[in-house]
Amino acid sequence: MFHSEVEAQDSIPTPALQGGIWYDPDRIVLEGNYSDQITAYRAKRRWTRAFESNFLLEGNHDFKLSVAQTIESGEFCLKCDFLTACGRYAFWRLTHNQAPEVQFLLETAHIPSVVSFPSMKTALPELDDDLFDDIEPSVLARRLRSENRTILTQVVDRCVRWLRGRLQH
Repeated sequence: MFHSEVEAQDSIPTPALQGGIWYDPDRIVLEGNYSDQITAYRAKRRWTRAFESNFLLEGNHDFKLSVAQTIESGEFCLKCDFLTACGRYAFWRLTHNQAPEVQFLLETAHIPSVVSFPSMKTALPELDDDLFDDIEPSVLARRLRSENRTILTQVVDRCVRWLRGRLQH
């Protein structure tokens, strides 16, 4: 007998803000709230890829992902249970800002590839086609470090100019 992977539930605990992802440190669970089934499954696929490639976790062994639909709102909740010590350590790293590149991947997992939106591509020419899709974690980390270094350099330069101006007066 075929069972749908989407389970209907009477209630799923939701955060004060609807949408997005949130961490539950008491249950060691990561949850995401999505408006439609396609978005939830896109996020599920990308969460799996992020956990497997960045933390070397194995699906259904170290972590388990499930999608459930709330009856009241009709929204879809993607839930990740961390099952092993390695999985719990990955959760700890996420909740203690030890893996910002993975946090970024999880938070943007529901966004379609930029290739799907030609108008978005022209509006954001500095983004590569694969920014939100099949990107290597090390490449993303280098991009983030490079962008952060550029921003930090600009901030430091402005502070130095401001201090020089204050010292001259």
